[in-house]
Amino acid sequence: MDQAFEATIAFAIFLAAFSVSQYTAVAVYESSMDRIDKPRLEAAACIVASEILMQNGNSSERWSSWEPVCEPGCYLSPAPGVEIAIRATCYSIDPSGGITRIWIKQGPAMHPLGAGAQKYVSGIVLGDGTFVRLEVYASDGLSGEL
Repeated sequence: MDQAFEATIAFAIFLAAFSVSQYTAVAVYESSMDRIDKPRLEAAACIVASEILMQNGNSSERWSSWEPVCEPGCYLSPAPGVEIAIRATCYSIDPSGGITRIWIKQGPAMHPLGAGAQKYVSGIVLGDGTFVRLEVYASDGLSGEL
């Protein structure tokens, strides 16, 4: 065989292998970019929790009438594609130190958000002496079931 012909075949094989490896690398990179990283999910959960706390303050009347909304568009979410779930629990502490749960409110999206869901917990003491524990979960919706 002629050396030029052998070189052409070797180059064609190299070019095919190189193209397949580049295509695979681009596909893996693109699929990883579809996911939202952990710090951005933590930030989204923190922002949603902070916004809820600012809206309701330490007013027990506001918290009593408040209903969780799990639409990310209702909050200042820093990342598009974030799914959120919200749960608020109100507790009362009696003089003997016993804790009584008064109410629990959670949004309709309290289904499992996936293994990559990030949780942010905050709380506030209300004007009447009760305590609200607020949990906000943020997920990219791509992580699968818990």
